[in-house]
Amino acid sequence: MHGLDIRMRYAKARIAVNVLGADPMDELWDSVMEAETLGHHDYQAGLGRDDVPAMFKDERELREAWEGGWDEQDQMERIKECPYCNDPSFVFCPVHG
Repeated sequence: MHGLDIRMRYAKARIAVNVLGADPMDELWDSVMEAETLGHHDYQAGLGRDDVPAMFKDERELREAWEGGWDEQDQMERIKECPYCNDPSFVFCPVHG
């Protein structure tokens, strides 16, 4: 799913919450999770942390979800390459815990 699709879904959910009184968790959760997933994919595609999709920049929840997905993917990549995390003689990695 692309940033514009997610933003449109999020906007429809906000309308449902604000106008119809729908449960915000039910209505907004999917679009926020999709933004996070897009952050994972964008990291893998080589985008930087500052490359937040334009459609998310003025929508705090979507921007933070995308950044969270990007950060999580970055952390997973660092752990994959960490000599301490991959050394079975270490109980806890001194860098990642």
